[in-house]
Amino acid sequence: MSKKTVGIVEVKARDPKKLGSLTFRAYTDKEGNVVTLKDASGNPRVHKMTKPVITLDLSKPKDLALFEFLDGNPTYVEPSPSNWSNPPLILVHITEEAVKHVDKARKSLEAVKIALDLNGDALKDFARLLGLSSDSTNEAILSKAVVEIAQNDPGRIVTAWTDKDRGLSELLQKAKARGVIKVTKGIWKYKQNTMGADFESALLWLKDEENESLQPLIRKEVENL
Repeated sequence: MSKKTVGIVEVKARDPKKLGSLTFRAYTDKEGNVVTLKDASGNPRVHKMTKPVITLDLSKPKDLALFEFLDGNPTYVEPSPSNWSNPPLILVHITEEAVKHVDKARKSLEAVKIALDLNGDALKDFARLLGLSSDSTNEAILSKAVVEIAQNDPGRIVTAWTDKDRGLSELLQKAKARGVIKVTKGIWKYKQNTMGADFESALLWLKDEENESLQPLIRKEVENL
């Protein structure tokens, strides 16, 4: 059973003041098939909605049948030629929304923890991946900027932090900031070697087996500055 057919769903009137009552009857879908609301015995039935909000427990066959009838219903829920801009009902999957909310909170907490645990060179190296100027910025101000990104866009922090190439990406950005790697008119170069026309290309170039031997050389040059 899919996630969409488990949990709690609210059927809400888009405009409660204009609802009055709605009677759900059979309708014809886009393929020309007649979709019928049925009872537990499989017999056709109608359902009248007289409240602005009704709650469906999808573990109950009767509620599940009504949900499946309404989900994608062109008359009441999905836009159709007759009510293109304003279908009268909205389906809110409370369980899915709760899971999304918890996942978002968890990711936000993870991102903030990553940001708060950073200091010194580790903070500066990671901040460069976020497009922040590191070398000349006070550590407290830099930390505040990273934490703010974690709070506002946690996915960005988590994605950058868990990237398998993060260490090499940090080296590349640090080498650029220290002038070991030059970027002229968008072209990345290390000494006489052209690395690519953007950061991603330069990273791929540096990862290539033919150029891997240059990584410790670049790292040493950066550390000596």
